[in-house]
Amino acid sequence: MLKKVFGPSDCAKCRLCCNFHRESAWETPFLTDEQAARFETDGVEIVRRERGGASFALRFVDGCDEPANCPFLDPARGCSLSDELKPFECKVWPLRTMEKDGRLVVGRYRNCPALAGEKASALDRLATEELLPTLLAFVAEHPESIRPFSPLYEVCWEGDLPSSFGALSVNG
Repeated sequence: MLKKVFGPSDCAKCRLCCNFHRESAWETPFLTDEQAARFETDGVEIVRRERGGASFALRFVDGCDEPANCPFLDPARGCSLSDELKPFECKVWPLRTMEKDGRLVVGRYRNCPALAGEKASALDRLATEELLPTLLAFVAEHPESIRPFSPLYEVCWEGDLPSSFGALSVNG
């Protein structure tokens, strides 16, 4: 979805979005119940989210700050999932839908290394001018995927929350 802004090599150099420290484990991609069932069938451990949906389980080494990789990250080739199987949040990263002060926001991760130069503003334009209907349709169908706002994201769009959105817990 973001190929107008990023090339595959931009993401392949970094893979920041595919590994998680303990404090960023909340960022593991939201999985629909159907995706979770498919991945569980393939032997991937899944964690159910409090508000619905699921995420990949991560394994951290006790007493160590080494990140845990997504179970589908191939260190040599990058993501091993096809576009068809890739979670929606992975397809739109570094964009994220969040709740901020009772409003829905689309945020862009501030620290994405691929957003140097004009790419950040190009991504903002792509998000608001082309991807917004797709983002809004996804959160309307899956309001449980909306995250609490994080200051690690720059707001590039703000609007009303879907009517099906319930109270957001602190842990998202």
